[in-house]
Amino acid sequence: MEHSTLSQYPDVKCLRPVGLSDPKQAACLIHPITDHVNVKYRDSAEVLAGCIAPFLMWLPEAPGSSKAAMEMLWKWLGGYAKGKQVSLRIINDVPASAQG
Repeated sequence: MEHSTLSQYPDVKCLRPVGLSDPKQAACLIHPITDHVNVKYRDSAEVLAGCIAPFLMWLPEAPGSSKAAMEMLWKWLGGYAKGKQVSLRIINDVPASAQG
């Protein structure tokens, strides 16, 4: 993954896959839900077609939780630096009772 910004909204920081030949996979970004979307769906999975947004545990649609979770991710990655490449290993550690 590479530290990047959204093409349509360059003020929104994201993680972009690198080295993938499949354009659909390469277009799947990790980013917060932005303030640029329709207010009706802000901080909702309704606006994430093809992408992934982090959320804070137990607050999946609380206003700002996606942005706060992404800030925590940048902190864990040593801060945001455009163009910096990182490897991510995703483990599902959500308790079974929270998975619905």
